[in-house]
Amino acid sequence: MSLPSIAPASSLDIFKFYQDGAIYQATLYRGNILKFVKSYPLAFRSEAFRFSCQLGQKYKTLLSHDIDVFKIWVDVCCSEVDCSPEASLDLNHYLTDTGVAASKIVV
Repeated sequence: MSLPSIAPASSLDIFKFYQDGAIYQATLYRGNILKFVKSYPLAFRSEAFRFSCQLGQKYKTLLSHDIDVFKIWVDVCCSEVDCSPEASLDLNHYLTDTGVAASKIVV
């Protein structure tokens, strides 16, 4: 298994980006853009580590930790894993909720 990079969440600068009709959370870490995939409570440390190692077999991964949660980030090129609901925001849902016309968004 490939080991993920590990970093405290406080060291990450989070931003949002658009890809394939959804808005994702992402971070730039060691020159790679990584998108947020999944979070685990601290009690599920081994599951978080195992999942990030599985992704790490093909993609650069990052396991960040905070006071109460582990977050897994994967290379933006990865399309093999579905992001959790908190990881992405369906653009159509966002546009409907905010009243923004899709024609006014430039990507």
